[in-house]
Amino acid sequence: LRADNRDFLFPLRLLDIDTKELNEGGAVARDWVANRILGATVTVLIDPQNRVDKYGRLLGRVMKDGLNVGDELLNLGLAVPFGLKHEGEPEPVDKIFRMGQWF
Repeated sequence: LRADNRDFLFPLRLLDIDTKELNEGGAVARDWVANRILGATVTVLIDPQNRVDKYGRLLGRVMKDGLNVGDELLNLGLAVPFGLKHEGEPEPVDKIFRMGQWF
């Protein structure tokens, strides 16, 4: 994000959604968001009780043309509600060992 009252760019994570990691197909969501808002003036809504994630990124809802960009990603199937990715849980055994590679 770039703001008139800041001399630097800072990262923003869209609140309440998860997308695939870039190496797992997340570039589609990234590119869609870039096409939707890059260079545009948007409104970022910040919850004072939940402003920053564990990586120091600002958390917010991005609004463009009266629409929540995160909700648009959900409706397009490019994101899931936050927490449904099961981050931090162990990988399924078949994914870890890729059983197909042994046959």
